[in-house]
This record gives sequence, structure tokens and C-alpha cells, in this order.
Amino acid sequence: MKRVNKLILAILIAVSSFFAKAESKQCRLPDKLSGYTLFFELSGMDYKVDPNTMALRKLSFSNNMIENESLTTGQLFKAYYVYSTFPPDIAFIEVYRTSRLDTLLYRDILVCGTDIVGKLIYSPEASVKGFNLFEKPVTGKYILKKTIELL
Repeated sequence: MKRVNKLILAILIAVSSFFAKAESKQCRLPDKLSGYTLFFELSGMDYKVDPNTMALRKLSFSNNMIENESLTTGQLFKAYYVYSTFPPDIAFIEVYRTSRLDTLLYRDILVCGTDIVGKLIYSPEASVKGFNLFEKPVTGKYILKKTIELL
């Protein structure tokens, strides 16, 4: 299983490098996501797989928790995440079901176009029913903003 995960990770890095060359324009992703909010909409995924993926989504990040909310339906779920950067313009967000980081739900690859806008590549865990990783890319645009805290 680890060999498959490493192969998938290598493929994702190669794909993201291609998008980085096409998309990147002197931009920089933050070193950490705590205190940021990410807005995005995906295209390329069959609506039958998950109707919420086609909705505008909002991800709010704290130290190790993520709140994922559909801005269309209001559906909200919380999970844990690990954020890794490949400076200056590529980052991975791995989202897990538990704090033990043992059940990967999905991985997002961010490729910045500017410091706040860029391309998002969505890759669900291989166990997601009805999704074929190699069928067609699931991509979207994102906006990344520093969260404003009101006193």
C-alpha cells in the first residue's frame, strides 16, 4: 500500500509541477495555514460521486483542524490536516478523519497564480467510491485570504 501511495504522490508532484510552470507567476504560498480561509469550486468531478463537491466551498484552518463548509448547502464537517509547502508556489493539504492521521480523506494541491489566487487540484483517497483518479483531473480555482478576527 505504501508503494501505491508513493507512486500516487510522485504522479501528483509531476502533475502539480506541470501546472506550476503553466500557472506560477512570482507568487508565494504561506508557510502555514492557521488563520487562513480558502474558498474554491471544483470542476471535472461527476456530480453523482459527491453533490457537495460542485458547490462553492469554504475551508477554515486552525493549528491542526480544518472546517470544510459548503456555502450552497451549509453542510459542515471538521477534520485534521497536514500542510506541506514546496516553496514558493506549490503546497499540499492532506485531510484526515482523525488526529492520529491514519485515515486520509483527500489531498489538495495548491499552485499559486498570485499570492491569493491560484489553481487547486483535488485528489480523493483511492477508497472513494465512484472516483477514478486517472479518468480526468479534478481542478478548480481558489482564493486564499488571511482570516480577520473581530475583537
